[in-house]
Amino acid sequence: MGYIYIIKCNSTGEYYIGSTCNIDSRICGHRSIGNKTASRDIIARGNYSVEVLEEIEDGLDMRFKEQEHIDRLMSDKLVNRNKAMRSEYEYALMQYENNKCMCECECGTHIRRNHMSRHRRSAKHNNLMSES
Repeated sequence: MGYIYIIKCNSTGEYYIGSTCNIDSRICGHRSIGNKTASRDIIARGNYSVEVLEEIEDGLDMRFKEQEHIDRLMSDKLVNRNKAMRSEYEYALMQYENNKCMCECECGTHIRRNHMSRHRRSAKHNNLMSES
C-alpha cells in the first residue's frame, strides 16, 4: 500500500506533498536533522499537520499520482522544489545544465564541472600545482 500525503503549516498555510509506502517512517524522515526536502521549514516551525490525500494500491506508480496532486493543488503556498516525476528529456536537460557550468580548479584552470575529476589527474593540473 502506498500513500500520497500533505504536510501543512498551520501558521503560514504553506504545504508539502509527498508519497511513501510507510507514512510513519517517512514523517520521521521529515523530522530528522538531515532532512533536505522543502518540508524542512514547515517541520522546523513545529505547527503543522499531516494528512493522507490518497491510498494507492501496490503496483501503481506513486510518483505519477503524487505529481497529479501537486498539479491539482498548485499555488504559491506549495513548497515542493522538484517535480515528482520528470520525463527523460527533462532529466537529461537538468543534468546538462548542472554540468555545463564552469568551475575554477585550485590550479587556476577554468573547466566544466563534469570534467573536473579527469582534469585533476592530468599532467597540466599536476604541472600547475607543482609550480605554485
